[in-house]
Amino acid sequence: MKKILLIASLLILSVGFSQQLIPVVETYSDGNIKSITYHKKSRTGIEKVKYEEYYKNGQKYEEGTYKDGKQDGLYTEWYDNGQKRLEYTYKDGELISEECWDENGDNLNCYTSGALVGISLKQAKKFFDEGVVFVDTREDKYFTDGHIQNAWNSGFFMELLFKLDSLQTKDGPVVIYCSDDDDGSCEELAYDLYNEGFTKLFVFKGGWLEWNAAGYPTK
Repeated sequence: MKKILLIASLLILSVGFSQQLIPVVETYSDGNIKSITYHKKSRTGIEKVKYEEYYKNGQKYEEGTYKDGKQDGLYTEWYDNGQKRLEYTYKDGELISEECWDENGDNLNCYTSGALVGISLKQAKKFFDEGVVFVDTREDKYFTDGHIQNAWNSGFFMELLFKLDSLQTKDGPVVIYCSDDDDGSCEELAYDLYNEGFTKLFVFKGGWLEWNAAGYPTK
C-alpha cells in the first residue's frame, strides 16, 4: 500500500517533465515554515516561478509569481491579522496596477510612482539584513538621539548625492525613512533623488518610530 501511495505521489508531481515544481522550504527556529520557493524544471534548466512567505503564527505574509526571472502576475501581501495589505500586478517585471489597504481593510495610497515604492517594516528589515543603504530624513538632533543602525543622515543634499555616487550606481537600492507615516520628508527626498536619476528608491513610511518599537537594531 505504501509503495502504491509513493508511486501515485510521484506521478502527480511529475505530470509532464517540463511542469515539475520543486519546492525549497525555509523554516523558523521552532520548525514552522518561513518560506517556500517553487522552481520549475525543464530539459534546459530550472527557474523560480513562485514565492511564498509566512509569519511565525502561520499566517501568509506574501506571495508572488515569476517568469524568466522577473515578477509576472499577481503579487500580494497580508498583515499578520490576515487582512490583505497590498496587491500588485506585474507584467515582465513592470508594475501594471496596484491597490493597498490598512489593517482594517480601508484603501490606502500605495506610495508608488515609477521607481518610488512604499515598503513595510518587514520589507525594510529585509533590506537592512541585505546591507542596503538607509537614509534618515529627520533633523540632526533627532538623528543624534537615535536612528536605524548604519543609517545616513540626509544632511546637505549635494553631500548625500556624492556619498551615494561614491558607494553605488544610481540603480542601486536606497531605503529612505522619516519619523512615521505622518512625516512627508522622506517622500520629498525620494522624489529629489528620483529627479537626479536614482531608480530604486524605497520609502519606509513606518519610519523610526515603527522600527524602534519593533526592537530592531539602532544606534
